[in-house]
Amino acid sequence: MDIESMPSEQLATTTTTTTTTTTTKSYTALDSGKLKTLIRKGMLLMTYEQQQRFISALECEMNRSGSTMRSYLMPLGIAAFEVGDLTANDVGHLIRYLRITSPKIMPSIERVLSDYNAFFEQPELSSTLKAA
Repeated sequence: MDIESMPSEQLATTTTTTTTTTTTKSYTALDSGKLKTLIRKGMLLMTYEQQQRFISALECEMNRSGSTMRSYLMPLGIAAFEVGDLTANDVGHLIRYLRITSPKIMPSIERVLSDYNAFFEQPELSSTLKAA
């Protein structure tokens, strides 16, 4: 029965149910080089203040997972004394390195990445990211 031929009493009690599904992006589909590019380009889409919040959130999550961001900077040759000194390329390089050497930290990093739309707004990489 189509909606036009329904009696008004039945029309008033007819409801439509919709479901919403939430998808999260998984970075496991990306190789380390593409992950570095994703981070770098995503950060370049952010304002300076957003970049600083992202880096601070990343540092916080790493601390929660029992690691420190600073312990990885010197071995990588990144001479940043403060969070504000890190460039988009530095952060991309750091996350690439962590993915290769410390995969246990990646869930913490992915939690931070999922809070920032800039990492999903890159058309050349969005097809590579798979819904989890």
